[in-house]
Amino acid sequence: MNMVNEHILQFYFDDSFENIRLQGYGGFGFTTLDTLTHCHNDFYEITCITSGIYYHNYKDKSYALTPGTLLLMSPHSVHQLYTEPLQATFFAICIQEDYFQSYLKQHFPEFSENALSKCTVMHLSAEDTAYLEHLGHQLSVSKPPLYAADMITYLTLTNIFRKKNEPHKNTATHVQRILNILNEPSNLHISAKQLYATVDVSTATLIKSFKEQTGYTIVEYKSKKRMDLAASMLKDTNKKVIDIAYELHYDSLNYFLRAFKKEFGVTPTEYRKIYRLKP
Repeated sequence: MNMVNEHILQFYFDDSFENIRLQGYGGFGFTTLDTLTHCHNDFYEITCITSGIYYHNYKDKSYALTPGTLLLMSPHSVHQLYTEPLQATFFAICIQEDYFQSYLKQHFPEFSENALSKCTVMHLSAEDTAYLEHLGHQLSVSKPPLYAADMITYLTLTNIFRKKNEPHKNTATHVQRILNILNEPSNLHISAKQLYATVDVSTATLIKSFKEQTGYTIVEYKSKKRMDLAASMLKDTNKKVIDIAYELHYDSLNYFLRAFKKEFGVTPTEYRKIYRLKP
C-alpha cells in the first residue's frame, strides 16, 4: 500500500504536473484533472477550489466543494477529488510533515498538529479566496517563490483556528453562500442534497434558516431562479425554446413547458410574443 501511494504521489509531481518542489513543499497548479483515490504518507495536502463544483470522497462519503472552499488533508488520510463533467479547477500544494509541524510551532505556537482533524473543510471569505487564487497561480510555474507556498499555509491555518474559536455558527453566512452558488446559472443543476453538503451546519438548520431568510425552500428558490432566467432569455434573446430549456438544465422540453406555463400562465412562445408586442 505504501509503495502504491508513494508511486501515485511521485506520478502527480513528476508526470502529470510541473515539478514545483522546493524546501518542504511540492504540488501542482491549476488543473481540471480528477485525482485517483490516494493518500500522502509524509505530506499534508492543501487544496483550494477555484471554479466549478468538485466532489471530495473521504471515509465513503462524498462532499460537494464549491469555489472558495479550502481543504486540508493530513498524512495517511485516503481521499479522492473529482468533478463531473470536467469543468472545475483547483490548485493544491503538499507539505512535508516535518516542515509543516515546524511551521506550525513557529507561527501558531499555541496549537499543535494534534489540534487538526484528518480532514478539515473551510469556506473562505471573498478576500481570502481572491488572494489564495492569486497565490495559486504562482504555483503553476516550475519554481514558485517559497513566499506563495508559505502564505497559502499560513492562511489555511489562520482560517482553521479562526473557525475553531467561533463561539456560534452564523447561519446567515451559510444561507448567503447557498445564494451565491445559485446566482451562477451554471450551478442551477446542483441538487439540494449537494448544496446541503457545501456548508458545515446541519441540514435541518440550513433548511429552516434558508426559508426564514428568503421565504422559499432551496428547491423553490432554484425553480424561481430558473423561471426568471427563462423569461429574461425569451425577452432578450432569439434562442430557441428548446435551447433555453437545455441551458437551464431541465430534463425535458415538456417538463420545462409545463413549469413555465404554471409560473406565468402562458407558454414560452406566447410569453415571447406578448413581450415583443409591448412598446
